[in-house]
Amino acid sequence: LGGNGADGILAKAEIFSVAMGPEVEAQVRTGTADPQLPTPVAEVTPEAEPEPEPAAEARDLYEGPLLEPIDSLPDGVSNQVPNGQPVRLAIGEVVASPSLQTGLVVVFLEVLSDTRCPPGETCDDPGEAVIRLELRQQDSPLGDTTMVLGGDQTLPSVKKLGKFSAAIVALDPVPVGGAEPILTLAVVEWRRPQ
Repeated sequence: LGGNGADGILAKAEIFSVAMGPEVEAQVRTGTADPQLPTPVAEVTPEAEPEPEPAAEARDLYEGPLLEPIDSLPDGVSNQVPNGQPVRLAIGEVVASPSLQTGLVVVFLEVLSDTRCPPGETCDDPGEAVIRLELRQQDSPLGDTTMVLGGDQTLPSVKKLGKFSAAIVALDPVPVGGAEPILTLAVVEWRRPQ
């Protein structure tokens, strides 16, 4: 009834009637038609869903210049350092760069796992260390993040976190094991290459 067609608006109405035939029409009126058969239901044999392949975590590497690493200040004082200054941090220690007010504040929280090949041993897989960091900016918490440092990496891992990025230079000892881990970390202004 009406509508649009290939030639524009349709200003017509059509009546369509289906002739059932007298026998079918009588069965419909009197309710004596054969009952409908149920709609067939397809039988589906469920198959086990394949396990997804674990995706390798892509790591960005920092190729820019960094200063020589320095030791963190004692007694948990925030280490305010210029951009690109790596600081050796124990768990719970803080680095702020370029300042507490205008930069990124990073707290070394923990080593989640460390499967790197120990020095002097030969391993089929170089392994990796997964590190958890807490982030702040101008006393506003930004949450936690994890970063990965590969056992065969020669360049620092870097993660863009707003205007600034965190660059993990090293984690000592390799692997951490029972020793107190020391994380060498720098805050840099870095943008992921396009």
